[in-house]
Amino acid sequence: MTRYARCPRALLVGTLGVTVIYTLTSSAYLYVLPLGQAAQVPDQRIAAAVAQAVLGPAGLGLIALAILVSTAGCDNGLILSGPWLYYAMAKDGLFFRGAARLDQKRGMPLHPLLQALWSACLVLSGSFGARGARLYSDLLTFTALASLAFNTLTILGLFVLRRKRPDLPRPSRVAGYPWVPLFYVVATANFLVFIAVGDPRNSGFGLLIILAGIAPYAYWRRK
Repeated sequence: MTRYARCPRALLVGTLGVTVIYTLTSSAYLYVLPLGQAAQVPDQRIAAAVAQAVLGPAGLGLIALAILVSTAGCDNGLILSGPWLYYAMAKDGLFFRGAARLDQKRGMPLHPLLQALWSACLVLSGSFGARGARLYSDLLTFTALASLAFNTLTILGLFVLRRKRPDLPRPSRVAGYPWVPLFYVVATANFLVFIAVGDPRNSGFGLLIILAGIAPYAYWRRK
């Protein structure tokens, strides 16, 4: 079996496994907290409310610990992969040229602090305590909007490439094309509308950040 054949199978099994886990977890949440009660949970912290209802105060501590572990793993991946995005953009002439330099000893980009500085600015824009918890929810809203929007555009790019570049080699093909990617686009579009309607303020901030990148992109692309 070639590596091209193994990769789609791993993605399929992994995605189905995560889907089953999420479905079972959501069913357990709704069993403990009916839909009407779940809708009243502040800042949609459903997992914390369910853990507190089942285990008492100790449940909140376990959820907080689980969030810390999950956040650490997510941060690790983003911190390591983020600088490579700036590196690739700089190599294509769409970012500062200095970001395309590599540490010759370690083979890593020399400017990983760009992402750290921007993250620090976002975090320091709020405060600790109750407002800090609200800040986390706000940041999650407008980053989720941007991330999901670009995921949707990526899948739409699949249709564009199939039409404009039918000659490209495609060792891995999607079963059920075009219905499977089309279903994904429709589903994510519904989520985007839900996020925008549910929190228009922070969704607007996320959209403004995306739009703010159009002028620099046009400038570097012209050069």
